[in-house]
Amino acid sequence: MDRQQNLHSSIHGSFRSRDSSSTAESDPREKIKDCLRKFIAFMFTQVGVGALVVCYAILGAASFMHIEKDSPDEQMENVIRWRQNCVEQLWNITNKYNVLNYTAWMSNSNTVLKVFQNNVTAAIHLGYNGRSSEDVWSFPGALMYSLSVFTMIGYGNVVPKTVWGKIVTIAYACFGIPIYVLYFCNMGKVLAQTFKWLYITAHECSRREDPLLEDGEIQPIKKKITVPSTACLWVISFYILTGTIMFGAWEKWNYLDSTYFCVISLCKIGFGDFVPGANIADSAEGSHLKLVINFIYVLLGMGLVAMCYNLMCEDVRVKVRELRQDLKNCLDDITLKITVCMNDTNYVSRVSTMLPLRLRRVCGHEGRANDILFMPAVCPPPNGAHSLVFFGGDVQDYPEVMQAHRDNRNYLKWNLENTARILSNNFPTKHILVVRPARIEYKSFSCYDNFVPSNNAGVPDHTPTHSALHHLERLLQGVTNRLKSLPTTELLEAVSSVSLPEEIDIEELHNASVHAGAKSNGGAGSSAKPDLDLLWWRDKLALDETTLTLIGFSKGCVVLNQLIYEFHYTKTLTPGDDHMMRFIGRIESMYWLDGGHAGGKNTWITSRSLLETLTRLDVNVYIHVSPYQVQDEGRPWIGREEKAFTSLLKKLGAKVRRHLHAQAGLPQSLYMHFEVLANFKRAQDAAPAEPADTSDDDV
Repeated sequence: MDRQQNLHSSIHGSFRSRDSSSTAESDPREKIKDCLRKFIAFMFTQVGVGALVVCYAILGAASFMHIEKDSPDEQMENVIRWRQNCVEQLWNITNKYNVLNYTAWMSNSNTVLKVFQNNVTAAIHLGYNGRSSEDVWSFPGALMYSLSVFTMIGYGNVVPKTVWGKIVTIAYACFGIPIYVLYFCNMGKVLAQTFKWLYITAHECSRREDPLLEDGEIQPIKKKITVPSTACLWVISFYILTGTIMFGAWEKWNYLDSTYFCVISLCKIGFGDFVPGANIADSAEGSHLKLVINFIYVLLGMGLVAMCYNLMCEDVRVKVRELRQDLKNCLDDITLKITVCMNDTNYVSRVSTMLPLRLRRVCGHEGRANDILFMPAVCPPPNGAHSLVFFGGDVQDYPEVMQAHRDNRNYLKWNLENTARILSNNFPTKHILVVRPARIEYKSFSCYDNFVPSNNAGVPDHTPTHSALHHLERLLQGVTNRLKSLPTTELLEAVSSVSLPEEIDIEELHNASVHAGAKSNGGAGSSAKPDLDLLWWRDKLALDETTLTLIGFSKGCVVLNQLIYEFHYTKTLTPGDDHMMRFIGRIESMYWLDGGHAGGKNTWITSRSLLETLTRLDVNVYIHVSPYQVQDEGRPWIGREEKAFTSLLKKLGAKVRRHLHAQAGLPQSLYMHFEVLANFKRAQDAAPAEPADTSDDDV
């Protein structure tokens, strides 16, 4: 029974609540409030703001017409009376001197005309313009006056005469100027976005279309396009030229006066000495038409000025940001050189004389070949020879190739030769080897086919049997053999930017320096000082037997990922390959610098078994990332995979250090991406590593 009563009461309660809600929905006050909210929201949109400005101008025109049109024009009446008096006085003078006395008639007539002239001049100063109130305060005239008030142009050729007209003008300006500012900002954004879209579309159409890559999924790298300031100046110049021709033809002004009027109006100066439709000789209809067209011209012109202001501000911001970044890089380089110079003067002199040595098509495993850029160690390492092998990312190539490319020239600073110099400065005790990709598709996409199978965009297809480790070992052996086989003269000239006099025999200079070094060290020729011989490193060079540091940047990280696959394959399936196990044991450190590629997965290794093998090898793992990769909303899998990679290595006990390179105010662009390459060693030495997030267990 109680349950039935409760059910009955709940049903009635639900009906009452439904009735109350329907009553609230049918309440006319709520409907009015809802309509007002929607109307206000619409008025703050781009279309609404434009309509608001036009309606406000029409409202002002109607108000000023009503106030000023029927008001008596005292100055007009005075001028009419003075003109009639002047005519009557001239008639009386002529009638008085029936037989004309030239001297007396001229004297009296001149006096009468001078009085009339002074009166008319005074009337003009008080606002007389030769038109009646009906002509001045017609709808087009009042509309133009309203525009001149809230746009702050203030031509001054038309002013209110009545007390109420002046009061309404004050209130109209106070409310109209904020509306105009809102219009200026919103209309500027809309026109700027529209013009930018048109400019980008035209820019893309003018470019040579590259063919689609595999499956049509990967598109070429696109640089952010901004509208240059010169394009904005051309638009404004064309608009001013249009007004110059139009007003010059209508008002019979010369082109200078027409240009002067257009510029003065669009700049909101509005002297009022030139105003369309102000000629009293024009008909009323012609004058009204000119005022309407002038209203439209000025209103659209203000929108174009706002558009150009927005576009030029964006262009200036981009250029200032680039200039600031260039200055920062320059200051960093200067600071580094000064710091090193204070610590070791000989170090700077040695680095400045070395250039990367290009070794074309160094043979590797089973007929594979790669170009190698080599820079010897600046000074002997304290604990045996070390080598650093670098795999670069997209866009990076020889400087002359990048310079010839329309887009890649913007990143010329990070060409392969400069990268070798950066690495040599950061690792002065290591031999530097920069591996150029086997192919670079469309002169942009690095494809390391000799290390890992890749498609035309460089997206890898990892397989543990591609023999990347064997190819790396053969490359190191090939570089060693190539360097030892080069003539001493050629090699010494290649690694030195200092041109020696022709009468000096470089071969004899080299031999003499070696003997001098051996003599000074008690016959130990192997410890000859590098200050005396730039080729101190060549005699016992064996790159495949040195301790190795492997660095992958961006796309180059796919090679490091491939090596992890082969580590696992070698240790689990071919454990008896002692030679390859010894080679793997020489790998001391591996650097992942902002890894990423255009594929939808496998940017970072997330397999537990593979990472367990890497952990057991006791390799030092360094991870440097930037928001450009790990916080890219368009490629969210990169951040997720990197987080899983780092977290799992931490859990497995690997020696991992992670650094996030984020700079406040710097946009997520390729410049931020390349800054990781420029600053990773300094950031790693200066700051503690960022702890990895181990909160995810679903790896």
